[in-house]
Amino acid sequence: MDKRQPKAPIRLLIVDDHPVVRAGLSSMLGKQAGLKLVGSAASAEEALAVLEHTPTDVVLMDLRMPKMSGIDALHAIRRLGSPPRVVILSSFEFEEEIEPVNPEVIRELAATAARDARVAIEQLAADGIA
Repeated sequence: MDKRQPKAPIRLLIVDDHPVVRAGLSSMLGKQAGLKLVGSAASAEEALAVLEHTPTDVVLMDLRMPKMSGIDALHAIRRLGSPPRVVILSSFEFEEEIEPVNPEVIRELAATAARDARVAIEQLAADGIA
């Protein structure tokens, strides 16, 4: 008899300034086995506030947002005591967006299309979540 503990779901925070995108991702990913949607945020600032009090394994975040960009938010997230992994979601060409970013930070990024979001979330979670 296998007595292994069931694998805990990946706790996911979705961050996008477009309400329709946020709602679509929440609807699509919130129903997936193995994922637990712990919240959604309309801005990087709102996401940082959520992360202060909500245990999160992976943040799925838009790259281009008003005020604080996804890259700036990634830097702020990495300064948290126990930072979650981050999947950057963008419909734009990605390489020129991250070119000026520190190579250590780039390792934290997983450029993806919406249809590949679940795969990227699972890969990041498996790579860095105990």
